[in-house]
Amino acid sequence: MAKPNVAIVMRQLITQIQQELPLHLTEAQLCHGSCLGCSKKMIEMLDDQLSYWQANLDVQQPSLADLAELTTLAQRTAKILKRNGWLN
Repeated sequence: MAKPNVAIVMRQLITQIQQELPLHLTEAQLCHGSCLGCSKKMIEMLDDQLSYWQANLDVQQPSLADLAELTTLAQRTAKILKRNGWLN
C-alpha cells in the first residue's frame, strides 16, 4: 500500500482546521472579559501558519514534522478556544 503524499495530507489538514475552528473571529469578539489563555494570539499564530502553507505547498514539500507541528498548534488553539467558550 502506498503512503499518502504529505502535501495532500497537509492540504486536507488545512481544510479541516479551517472548517472546525472559528478563525474569522475579530479581536473585538475574542477580547472581552477574562480569558484563560489568549485566543487572539493563538488564532493569529495558527492563521499565519495556515497562510504560509497555503502559499508554499506548490513550492515546498512539507515534512511529517511540519504536519505534526501544525496539528499540535491547531489542537492547542482549539483547547484555548474551548476553555474561553468559543468552541463546544
